[in-house]
Amino acid sequence: WNPRVYITSTCASPLILGIAGASANGIITISGSIDVADPKNADNPKVKEFKDYMVSKGFKSDGDFATAAAGWSTAEATVAILAKAAEAGDLTRASIMDAARSLDFTGMFARPGVSLKTDGEKDGFALESFQVIQWNADSKTYAELGDVHTEFEGKTRVPKS
Repeated sequence: WNPRVYITSTCASPLILGIAGASANGIITISGSIDVADPKNADNPKVKEFKDYMVSKGFKSDGDFATAAAGWSTAEATVAILAKAAEAGDLTRASIMDAARSLDFTGMFARPGVSLKTDGEKDGFALESFQVIQWNADSKTYAELGDVHTEFEGKTRVPKS
């Protein structure tokens, strides 16, 4: 029996799957970002800039760049929201929430066609575009399956609180 295994993108760290070895081979997930640890992205100017910066701050050149990039991307989005809130005047809880609810931001490592978008009460889900990817345990990298999906963007509702 060889079932397909799907995991959430938040659990799809190359660090964790790399440790799992062959048992993780073939796992399928999604991602809105390119894999900064994948050698095929090494010449990407944004990946080079990120890695050079991280190493200049003491990050080991053989470190877990993929996990660091996830934190970097979260920080980028946070800064974008705070900057947008500050443009509206005072930096308050309300201005931050308004900025987060009207976001249109493309991060440094976003796959082509993927951005964080919200639309007030119509659509509160920031990330609805993605690439389906599959883990290769031998190369410790992901392979893209098909094209980037953007057709779900703006078609969901705000989550109920």
